[in-house]
Amino acid sequence: MSQPVPHASRTLKAILTLVCLAFFAGGCVAGVITYRAIAEAHASKQWPTARGKIVRSGVDVSVHRDRSRDRDRRREETRSYSAAIEYEFQVNEEVFHGTRIAVISDQFGSKGWAESTAKRFPVGSDVTVSFNPASPEQCVLEPGRWGGAGFLLILTILFGTFPPLVLRAIWSSTPVDTSLHPETRSQRILNGLEVRERVLTWEPGQLVHLQRDSISFVKVIGGAIVAGLVLGLLFGLAPALFFFAGRGPIFIGQFYLVASAAMAVITGVWLWLDNRPRETRIEWSTERIQLVVGGGIFDASFSQVQKLTVIAPQPKRASSPGHEPSIAVRVNMVVNEKAFTIVESECPAGALRHVRTKLTSAARELSISMNVPFEEVQ
Repeated sequence: MSQPVPHASRTLKAILTLVCLAFFAGGCVAGVITYRAIAEAHASKQWPTARGKIVRSGVDVSVHRDRSRDRDRRREETRSYSAAIEYEFQVNEEVFHGTRIAVISDQFGSKGWAESTAKRFPVGSDVTVSFNPASPEQCVLEPGRWGGAGFLLILTILFGTFPPLVLRAIWSSTPVDTSLHPETRSQRILNGLEVRERVLTWEPGQLVHLQRDSISFVKVIGGAIVAGLVLGLLFGLAPALFFFAGRGPIFIGQFYLVASAAMAVITGVWLWLDNRPRETRIEWSTERIQLVVGGGIFDASFSQVQKLTVIAPQPKRASSPGHEPSIAVRVNMVVNEKAFTIVESECPAGALRHVRTKLTSAARELSISMNVPFEEVQ
């Protein structure tokens, strides 16, 4: 019979809820700013224009000093660069000044970007300024361009979509089907234990045929994105706030998104590799073994099998009361010095002994029928 997986503790749920709500709040704020910026950019295409002149063009440098108590780190500083563009123009014989190129700056905080932008607008050059006739001080040099609003739109979509989905999964009272394939549980029972493989045939001494499908592409992508957003906090947002706080929110947000994208790719690759389709077919009439892993097919004879192993890692201490970590127990077949997983089952730490006993019994029965060594590994 399958082993129940313990529910997450209320403390863990509360922490995850607060994180999700913080993300969602950030998405709402970004959404409001994005909407206003896009609306202004669209309206700016209809604004009247006036001839203007660049009166200042250069690079501003902001220095952010580390406030750490460590004396060696106290001397460290981070420099942020931004293009300092100022222009003037006249409306009804009244002089106005502006500093915006686009509705929202899309600067990265790099010196090269700031210098290249300043070169585009040298002092004394003539420019065309688009201004709001109701408020001429609201002006831009490049009407219709979103600038940093495009980046904020990405944040709005990510933070406005995924946190509610995660919250629904956390607090839903409806059991979630976590099976890796649509087959019924009865097809995945071996020695009274639920495993991840479909047990098509289990007759050691005659024929053993096991098969596991890969998880769906949607689950891989969804899991990778959620993991990327969460891990991006640790490997993206936290380092950015610590080392690059002086470079502005746009740079910090972009640093976070890049780190999140990298974490999502790594997680997606890991999910795909760990859940590739597998198939094991052992025939005693021919003493042949066929192993399929992903797109690779391996054929071997019984004489090429070195041993069968049951791998059951030692359980880690629970991170919080009532929340036991999940442990994967595997039966591996070593063929020509290469290990192939043929049976796998996941269980909470409290059920480890029961699962290990069941899989050990199945693996020992298989090893005796194949006349190969058997061992348990922790």
